[in-house]
Amino acid sequence: MYDQVLKFGAMIVDALSEFKSGPVLIYIPPLGELRGGAWAVLDKSINPSKIELFADPNSRSGVLEPEGTVKIKLKDKNLQELMCRFDQQMKELQATLNSGNLTTEEIGKTSELTTLRSKSLHDAYHNLAIQFADLHDMPQAVASKRCLTKVVPLAECRHFLYNRLRRKLLEDNCVDLIQESDPDVTRDEAIATLERYFFQNHLKSGIKWDEDIPVEKWLAEQLENKNSHLNILIQQNQHDQCLKQVLKLSENQEVDQIADMFQSLLDSLSDEKQKQVLSIINVNR
Repeated sequence: MYDQVLKFGAMIVDALSEFKSGPVLIYIPPLGELRGGAWAVLDKSINPSKIELFADPNSRSGVLEPEGTVKIKLKDKNLQELMCRFDQQMKELQATLNSGNLTTEEIGKTSELTTLRSKSLHDAYHNLAIQFADLHDMPQAVASKRCLTKVVPLAECRHFLYNRLRRKLLEDNCVDLIQESDPDVTRDEAIATLERYFFQNHLKSGIKWDEDIPVEKWLAEQLENKNSHLNILIQQNQHDQCLKQVLKLSENQEVDQIADMFQSLLDSLSDEKQKQVLSIINVNR
């Protein structure tokens, strides 16, 4: 929220949720922290198909800071229970209190010793709890919960983000072409199709879909090569869509009206194309 950069969080969330122009890559640098409202504004679940979140191993991210998490999740009563579990002296004092063989005076003294021991251990256990909470905010832990796309060291981030951006731009371009050729195909289905074609071409090499550089090169080849899997799929989709439209138009038409429609279509073609179409029809009879 520094300098009101993320002051209008709701407006940013609305804009990101509808953003379709390209990928949104977010990187948390070393010693950087993404907390509270800033985390909510930039969370990748806002637009999973576009937003990706990366972080350096020495960064931190989470809605609450470790201190706040400890105050909510681990109160003094819980700390007391931990002390009784792990501190030998506290175990003995607690066992003495629970024995039931003490006088009123002995109970008072034992309780006082328990309180003094608890106070002496409080700071150490509190700091330990903060360290434990901090482990949950480390990028490795956040990535394991799928709230972070990948952990990327600062020394590698420029090269990684450059290739990642190129790959995502090409991927979006391919997906858009597939969806234009067949509006019924969802984005996930289009990406799954591209991934299947990629594995077919790289079955022997063992290259994975997560590797940006080889995927980027393959996607560029798919766009440039007219005989690629992608362009053949697009041509097939266009053919199927055209056929669907023709069948839909002729569905409720009379036979003579259908004949007139096809005659008009033939008349709009050149003589050479008319001959080719008629020859194909005659062969398929």
